[in-house]
Amino acid sequence: MVRSLARTQMRLSHANINKVALGWQAPAAEEFVVHTDGATIAATIVGGGGIPVVWAHGLLSTKEIPLATLHDLTGYQVLTFDHRGHGASSPVRSVSDLTLEATVDDVRFLLDHVGWNQAIVGGESMGAATALTFARAHPGRVSGLMLDRPAIDEKLNSALEPQSNAALLRSHGIEGWMKELLNRHPAESRSFMESRYAAAWRRQDPACAAVAFEAVGSWQVAPLATLSSLQVPTVVRAWRRDPIHPLDLAKRIHRSLPHSALAVVSPVLLHDLDSDRRSIVNMLACLDRLARTTSHP
Repeated sequence: MVRSLARTQMRLSHANINKVALGWQAPAAEEFVVHTDGATIAATIVGGGGIPVVWAHGLLSTKEIPLATLHDLTGYQVLTFDHRGHGASSPVRSVSDLTLEATVDDVRFLLDHVGWNQAIVGGESMGAATALTFARAHPGRVSGLMLDRPAIDEKLNSALEPQSNAALLRSHGIEGWMKELLNRHPAESRSFMESRYAAAWRRQDPACAAVAFEAVGSWQVAPLATLSSLQVPTVVRAWRRDPIHPLDLAKRIHRSLPHSALAVVSPVLLHDLDSDRRSIVNMLACLDRLARTTSHP
């Protein structure tokens, strides 16, 4: 159960993400922390009311990253949070601190705290596994599901390279890891990747980030064949030529869910600001689809 709470009314910090480069202004937001049985979870709510949406970010990201996309949804109230071991939430010191089951419990704690009986639940990459597993465990609390570039399969995803990433973080820190990561991307996308993610990456403690890589590298979702019983409207989004977020996984999830749509978009979305804005429009369209096919109390 929730044991304590600290709330403050504030505006989101522009130091957390290069919002000017992304072309948006920080909205009025309510930031708070919830103390669960195992961790302190930092969260933010934007929007004055409407259909509730909970969003889970990806590995080594923070809650500010999805807010760049989701902050101004008319008719929606959006809650984002920092996973354990990320941002302002509790650090992780061992892989047992960051399990898929624990993140599912954290989402439940957050919903209970804000008084949302039901919400659209979504996430990207690592966060897509959180969202999907939450929907399996608590289908009655999920009015719609949005899975953006799922990365976690029913078998281990070797493309995450958890051990080599963890070793690099421990030996060269965040800056060395970030340099190596950016060098893997085409030159035309590096500056955009850095402007969008570098501030979030630099907020991470390298030892904690190494454990997070090892922990998430061991995650596996339940067999996809069992998804046929999940009667939740779902949109799955992916793009081609992304080994960490394989299109095949998105397709298999889509085929396994009885009420789902698959949006296959271009990987050029990571390469420039205009493409990212088109991605934001696509994400809004996905949420609109969920709203049209979902009944709310």
